[in-house]
Amino acid sequence: MISQFIDVDGRRARVKVAGDDAAPPLVLVHGISSSLEDWAAVISAFAVDYRVIALDVPGFGYSDPVPDAYSINALADAAIGVLDALGETRPAHWIGNSLGGAISLAASVRRPDRVTSLILISPAGFGSSVTPLLRSLTIPVLGKVIAAHPSRSSVTMLHRQVFADPALVTRYRIDHAMAISAETDADEFSRRVAAQVASIGGVRKQWRRELLAQAAAAPVPTLVIWGAKDRILPADHAASVRRELPHADLVVLPGVGHMAQLEVPERFLAIAEPFLIASAAEATASR
Repeated sequence: MISQFIDVDGRRARVKVAGDDAAPPLVLVHGISSSLEDWAAVISAFAVDYRVIALDVPGFGYSDPVPDAYSINALADAAIGVLDALGETRPAHWIGNSLGGAISLAASVRRPDRVTSLILISPAGFGSSVTPLLRSLTIPVLGKVIAAHPSRSSVTMLHRQVFADPALVTRYRIDHAMAISAETDADEFSRRVAAQVASIGGVRKQWRRELLAQAAAAPVPTLVIWGAKDRILPADHAASVRRELPHADLVVLPGVGHMAQLEVPERFLAIAEPFLIASAAEATASR
């Protein structure tokens, strides 16, 4: 299950594909300033029953960006482009964390024929508050300096906010993030995406309201999982799920931070796998 690079319209995209090619597809979408390694703890388990496609979203990790694709809608289109290049055009289960949750939700609105269900882990879009470490990227001069000069200390600080358990802030994760910073322009891309979706005051209202209204009007089976100790996108955003997406199931996990799939993979899988089975049955019955 090593990662590979594929060509997408002349650009390089990094993916990890696991499982039987004939199995139902399942797409894993990471958050801002991150990569497909965010799914390392659950890929093998999902691959028993699904064709799992974890991607470095174009512009992040080791995937080349699509020019000017900084908005949530553009990132959703870019992710679908990666699936097209893999020849995977069937409706898929999408699981997205943080910004990846918003990207997955946008994919369901823009291409409902490509989405069977959604699992959104601490997704962006349900509230305005976000960690100051990411809001600082939106400040014109300061954001450019941060993106141009990433430091090990700043990366470590961000990871300490991501995880409720400090033991998960490993040398491997920090080394991996620093390698991406040194070898790609992903930090500058993250800055541009951050400026598109947020400001110093928090996550911008317009795109959030538009996306949630569209998703509510065209619902697909949706499960939202939030860590009660999330310090990136706080768990009080979860209250908006009931109001904005009344069709969605919601689970708040005590003692968990921003990445449930890495922090408590067994608990995450115990919630996610039954939902995937039920949503597939629902999709089959509605055809």
